[in-house]
Amino acid sequence: MRLNIACFVAGIVWLQQQPELPRSTGIGALVAGAALLWILAPGKGRWTPVRAASLALASGIAGFAMAASMAQLRLADALPGDWEGRDIAIIGVVADLPHADDRRVRFEFDVEGVTTPGASVPRRIVLL
Repeated sequence: MRLNIACFVAGIVWLQQQPELPRSTGIGALVAGAALLWILAPGKGRWTPVRAASLALASGIAGFAMAASMAQLRLADALPGDWEGRDIAIIGVVADLPHADDRRVRFEFDVEGVTTPGASVPRRIVLL
């Protein structure tokens, strides 16, 4: 069990080292492969080295795929290009303490509503 958890975490770390995210179809293939590996692992009901290796590999693949899908979801929540550089009226709450540097103050803002007709904004934005 500890080995599987370690491999799951290693899969997440492995994703963080990649230069770009895999495509959605690649993530689906990874999930399917991990599920098949987990289901078809030899030696059902007893511990064998081959079963342990199969489950560890499936756990690593699952960690990689989970982290990739979460990253894709986060990146999909973005301001549409048509709305860049335009004023949008929003309602929400400050989500984090302001951070000041030499030139500006920035803070994270959780959007609860958009009052500009037709506008679409991410659920959380950084305001400068």
